[in-house]
Amino acid sequence: MTHMPSRAIVAADMNRDGRIDLVALSEVSGLDQKPMTAGVVIFWNDPAGWRAQMLPGSAGLFGDDVAVGEVNGDGVPDIAVGNLDGGRREFAWLSDGAGGWRAETDGLPELTLGWSVQLVDLDGDGSDDLLLGAGGPPSNENAGPRAYRWDGKRWRGLSQGLPQVSWVVGVAAADLYGDGAAEIIAAGMHTGVVHVYGRQADGAWSERHTLTVPNGEGLRNYKVRAVSDDALKQGLVVANYAGESGGKILAWTWQRE
Repeated sequence: MTHMPSRAIVAADMNRDGRIDLVALSEVSGLDQKPMTAGVVIFWNDPAGWRAQMLPGSAGLFGDDVAVGEVNGDGVPDIAVGNLDGGRREFAWLSDGAGGWRAETDGLPELTLGWSVQLVDLDGDGSDDLLLGAGGPPSNENAGPRAYRWDGKRWRGLSQGLPQVSWVVGVAAADLYGDGAAEIIAAGMHTGVVHVYGRQADGAWSERHTLTVPNGEGLRNYKVRAVSDDALKQGLVVANYAGESGGKILAWTWQRE
């Protein structure tokens, strides 16, 4: 493959050939690494071996999360990254219909860190939306759980009602209530609290539930994941935390009535 330090990798068939490829995002360069990271790289699973392709415009990017989904409806997976370079807005690459991917930044926030990312259908239109666990100064009003919908030309905000807080790290989305609509699950960086938000009929989000992490204040959240099982009529929310004196992984079972 290639020498590429990474803490964010996902497996998907990126060209619909029946073979599973890999998409990875570089981690930040260390003292013993090159100053310029590879950015976002697709590792193609060719019959002759692995082949690396850097996405255009991604060189120098780094972060801890990457996701794939279907945003623009062409049947080719699109790519989202948790970009931790606050000076750049490249959070999503959409398929260009010609075997490549293009960074689409119009409508995305500036001076924002993307600690975590997910592509998920939040508004029920059949296309995936961009969900960010964003950090940044409160004055920018860009931080917290943030959601965006691609309208074919630019990203439109879907964050009405979501709180503007300085540092939200882990975000996930799943249909916990079994009503056909996804909830947003978001964890603060050092708060020890996980919030669950539901979307109302008018499109605004409101808090539906709070999950408390025992002795979690001061621990840094790193990721949140959530899944829903219709057969069992329950959901599962998992979050991991770490601090100077240790860490913990917590799981909550969400039982539907």
